[in-house]
Amino acid sequence: MDVDEEPSRAPPTPDLIELASIVLSSIEKYLDLQSTITLAATCKCLRSHLVHEGKIKASHFETGSQHDMLIRVHTGEHNWLTAPGRIFNYMPKALNTIYFPSLKRLALSFPDSVAIYNEHPISIPNGYMSSWPMLSFLIADAHKLEELLIDSSALIKPERDTCGMEGTYKMFGQNLSKCTKLRSLVLHNVFSPAENPSASVHSAALLRHLTPVVEKRVDRLEDITLFIGGKSIEDQRRDGAHRDFFVSVLTLEKLRHLNVHITATKDNTVLCEFLEACTIVSRSNGMRLRSSSLGFVQLVYEEIPQPDDDDLAEDELTNIEPFLRLLGESSELNVFSMTVPRTCWSQESVDALKRVITRKPSLNTVRIDFRGYRDDSEKIASCLSEFLSEKEATDELRRCCFSRIMKLPFEESDSALHLRKYVDEHGRGCFRIAEDGEMWNFLFSRVSLLRSAEETE
Repeated sequence: MDVDEEPSRAPPTPDLIELASIVLSSIEKYLDLQSTITLAATCKCLRSHLVHEGKIKASHFETGSQHDMLIRVHTGEHNWLTAPGRIFNYMPKALNTIYFPSLKRLALSFPDSVAIYNEHPISIPNGYMSSWPMLSFLIADAHKLEELLIDSSALIKPERDTCGMEGTYKMFGQNLSKCTKLRSLVLHNVFSPAENPSASVHSAALLRHLTPVVEKRVDRLEDITLFIGGKSIEDQRRDGAHRDFFVSVLTLEKLRHLNVHITATKDNTVLCEFLEACTIVSRSNGMRLRSSSLGFVQLVYEEIPQPDDDDLAEDELTNIEPFLRLLGESSELNVFSMTVPRTCWSQESVDALKRVITRKPSLNTVRIDFRGYRDDSEKIASCLSEFLSEKEATDELRRCCFSRIMKLPFEESDSALHLRKYVDEHGRGCFRIAEDGEMWNFLFSRVSLLRSAEETE
């Protein structure tokens, strides 16, 4: 691998500086992390050594969640494989080797405390207490950074146990704000405690310090993906951190890709604050998003089943209508996917859904799981019928799936008759109304249509 180094600017005592950096990284877990990083930021010799001297100029740096590492330099890609148990040792060394001012894509996955290697579970020590502060410090110099993917799941445990991550979260947010070319942000913020694997928690503090980053890049960020647990580890603190983060995301001027995946049990705070943010943005911006280029939207609320738990009460969840109302004017939409609990649906939200999926020339993929919502008014069938009628003329539909709608005896309605006619005309499985117990599943696949044509020939 070719290495492109910066001109040497070593201090008068390079050996001592080298020794100091090694000592700091080795004893860091025993020190106050904020003080350690502050020392590195204020000491010019140490900063020069950490940021500039003898670094690899790489455009891409990625670490996988299991045992792989990728560094891309001007000579091509270089991959290294190692046992999961050693990644936590390699990551701080790798971060200290990369020349951050040249980075365009950075993807860091902090693996969970247990990894699978050769089909056997391996316990991984929590060594990220050194690499995370190092990243929080070095990210300030990533002036060319365009894409950032951070899996912070493994950091939530030390935050929960010691409550000592607020300072580094703040530094990370402040320094990330200096990355003026950032256009894509992907954050995995989900942790399942070993003592309760079915639980799902997240760090609201990290979101709190990322909100100013999104606000400052309001005219630049295009891609936001968030995987988040349902319950904050700050159980008693309710300061609207989730709502403020979502408001900043929904007001982005060039938003093209929005993907929100919530994994929750009984705590619906994240989903409720997301819908509250939708209401705020809708009222302030005339019931529409500021971005006119939104093309991909996915919202998934994944419920983790709990033993001996009853279903959520219907009044515990907010109606999904504010979110759908925001998307009504998104004319560039081409992919729309949504899975939310049945208690989020109503006749008003189905009306709003109709405005989302109809009169959208570019929309070619729709996936909606109603989770057993009972459509007494037959509005879903009417909505789907109108949607298919539009797409029949353009022949642009690739995939459509309306699943788990509570089955009702509406076979004689105009909407149902149109759907049956559509099945009869196209046939061979390209579109079908399947029954799953007491549920209707309306399915269309362009792949099936092409296969049917091939079989006919």
